[in-house]
Amino acid sequence: MLPQNAKTTILLADGASTILEVEKSFFRREHYDILLASSAQEVYETAITHHPDIIFMGLQLREMCGDELCLRFKAHAELCHVPVVLVVQPNRADDFLRCQRAGCDDILLKPPRRHQFLSAVEKHLKLPRRAAPRVEAKMHVTYREPSGEHALTHFSINISTGGIFIETEEPLSVGTQLQLDFTLPGHHDVVRCKARVAWINQADGPSHSRLPPGMGLQFFDLTLEDMALVRSFVMRSLVVPDW
Repeated sequence: MLPQNAKTTILLADGASTILEVEKSFFRREHYDILLASSAQEVYETAITHHPDIIFMGLQLREMCGDELCLRFKAHAELCHVPVVLVVQPNRADDFLRCQRAGCDDILLKPPRRHQFLSAVEKHLKLPRRAAPRVEAKMHVTYREPSGEHALTHFSINISTGGIFIETEEPLSVGTQLQLDFTLPGHHDVVRCKARVAWINQADGPSHSRLPPGMGLQFFDLTLEDMALVRSFVMRSLVVPDW
């Protein structure tokens, strides 16, 4: 939830400059900071730099589709909590399915309408910000430093679209980069990605008393396919905990 009197930053993203100008005009009388972007790279860099409070994004961007970029945001450790509203053409069932699979927070229809945008800002920024949902997942995770010759294998405790917690009595230093291999329960394909040690739960004076000694790893180069696989597993586990 935004602090009282804080100025809201809104990122508007669309491949068509005419659409961006229309959307920008919706907020002209409001006290918002408005950021504009038309390519996927520009959207991503703007979000990383400015950490907007909410993102409105069309599906048609240069370099990458909006739903794919939304999936990347939802798997990002720092941006996963930012509401993403995808703006789509009506009467395209496939587009709606793409949006849902990407994990967007809301869907608006083109042509854009002022009251819909303002209502979406009010709706989503009144809600407390939530981190990416995390579920229990007991599985072997093999990891090694990129320059290391020896791979280590330990059990994971939980996983989210942003990272994974591994139980180990000998955690590595925060910031250490690793190569990971793991297979989600109920799946056969191996997920391979890079990660970094984001935090450590020490045996002596743990930060999280409910967790065993270990380390929290942040994903940073999951492929779009693996992001979708992890997200599907997490969402299914939230509905069916014994999956």
